[in-house]
Amino acid sequence: MLTLFPQYRLGLGISWLLTAAVAGFMIRSGAAWYWPLAVVLICGFAALALAELGAASQHQKLLLILYQKGDPRTFIQKYEPLLKQRCSSASRALTLRAYLSNAYLAMGDCAKARRLLDDAPTVNGREADNAAALLAGNRCSIFLQIGDAAGAVEQLELLRRYQGNPNVKKELTENIPLLQVRCDLLSGSVHDTDLLEQAVREAVSPLRKADNTLVLAQTQLAQRHKGTARKTLEPILDGNPDLWAVRQARRLKAELDGIPGEKPEKQ
Repeated sequence: MLTLFPQYRLGLGISWLLTAAVAGFMIRSGAAWYWPLAVVLICGFAALALAELGAASQHQKLLLILYQKGDPRTFIQKYEPLLKQRCSSASRALTLRAYLSNAYLAMGDCAKARRLLDDAPTVNGREADNAAALLAGNRCSIFLQIGDAAGAVEQLELLRRYQGNPNVKKELTENIPLLQVRCDLLSGSVHDTDLLEQAVREAVSPLRKADNTLVLAQTQLAQRHKGTARKTLEPILDGNPDLWAVRQARRLKAELDGIPGEKPEKQ
């Protein structure tokens, strides 16, 4: 993480220089050799740890812009420059692209979201399975948003292969049931709404709440519960218009109210 934020690398370099200066002063003052060595080791590692913590904290603050504030536009402006920085591994580079892809998908730019994943470096070794699961889940979401049922199902089945894999983070596969419901809805098969209602209730991120609310309303509409679908949409109608799901919710609400709206966006 430290390689992504030059300001923390600079601070680390300055800390190490000061540590070396103090150790040099101690040597010139006649201190036993082990005291300067102890200063270098303790202060050096402490400076490295603080720099890593600072970089990780900065990265987390950027992610909160997207997932807590629900502001993909600002997130992209601040996060995209990180792609120009040197990454410590192919896995880290993929993770950066995945976050950025999620932001573009949230705004409705599926083409950009897909290119970011397609251009990601290949991850080999112990992290290969985790990378494959990450790509499959993200691509499934992209295909769902563009309305490609076959593509979404293919990626979902690929993701399902990694369920229970000890080398794959649990959070990458725990949304398989929800993705399955969305794939079935896109294919014309309608489930009950229990899982979607739970997803809406438990969603903390404005992105997830908007996405799940839209799918819930679409499911209710497919069940011919027009009034229920209209009521479901209401909580997200005043959300950030940069979010594709919010714009789609407004269009759907206008259609339900019999008000001519804009044409659907091209994906």
